[in-house]
Amino acid sequence: SLPHFECLRVLSISNLGLNEMPRIISKLITLRYLDLSGNNFRKLPDSITQLVNLTYLDLSSCEELEELPRGLSKLQNLLELHLRYCSKLQKLPPDMSKLTELRT
Repeated sequence: SLPHFECLRVLSISNLGLNEMPRIISKLITLRYLDLSGNNFRKLPDSITQLVNLTYLDLSSCEELEELPRGLSKLQNLLELHLRYCSKLQKLPPDMSKLTELRT
C-alpha cells in the first residue's frame, strides 16, 4: 500500500523478478518516471494507460514481455519508452504513431 505517495513522481522497481505490475502503481497518476526494467512481466495491465503524466517508461530486460497495452497511445506525454532486450515482444500496439512526443 502506498497511501502517502499519491504525489510520487519517480518510481523504480527494477530487477525484482515481479510477474505482474503492482496494481497500486496505476493509481499514482502524478508519476513521470517509471522504471520496471528487469522484471518478468508477460504483459502490462491496461491500467498503466491511466498514468497520463508519464514521460519515461523503462521496460528494458523484461525478457518475458509479449505485448503492450492497446491503449498505450493515451500516454501523450511519453517521451521515452525503453524496450531493449524484450526479445518476446513481437509487435507494438497499432496506435503507437499517436505518441507524437516520443523521442526514444
